[in-house]
Amino acid sequence: STVTNRGTILAEARGTDELSTARGVYLWGGPGGQATNFGAIQAIAASADNQAIAYGICLQGGLVDNSGLLGAEARSETDLSLAFGVWAANGGSPLEVRNSGRIAALADSGSVNAAYGIWADSRAGTILHNSGVIDVFGHEMAVGTLLTGGPTRLDNSGLIRAQANPVDGNAIGILTSEPAVILNSGTVSGLSY
Repeated sequence: STVTNRGTILAEARGTDELSTARGVYLWGGPGGQATNFGAIQAIAASADNQAIAYGICLQGGLVDNSGLLGAEARSETDLSLAFGVWAANGGSPLEVRNSGRIAALADSGSVNAAYGIWADSRAGTILHNSGVIDVFGHEMAVGTLLTGGPTRLDNSGLIRAQANPVDGNAIGILTSEPAVILNSGTVSGLSY
């Protein structure tokens, strides 16, 4: 299965006592599933008294290719808030993520909050190419790219920036859970604002 966006997608979920989940693109596409964005995709989730979770692109598949704008914003007044610019997984099959555009993720408020520019997971291995901008803000936790599940390779010639609260926050530009090859000719930063 394939999703290609050349226009504008806005997904909003707002609640009071309910879990609020917003997904700009949600594709469970099998090992060959692909999501491509040339336009603008924005997901906004907000909840007063429950969790808020936002995904710009949520994919089970083999390829995410973004040359446009991807945004995810999550806010909860009292509970968990999570924002993912891209969340992609492919089980035991290879996964590739390409970004030549802009990916932004913001998680604020709530009792616990975290924002991820890209979270990619594959036991068979993940390749990430970034020549664009990945900009992440999480009051407590901000991660530019999180690569998990298997061996990974990251080629960065763009900007990966994570920002968090200096008192109790953690900001990480690149985080891997398995052996990784990282080639950087751009800028990677994890900083407190």
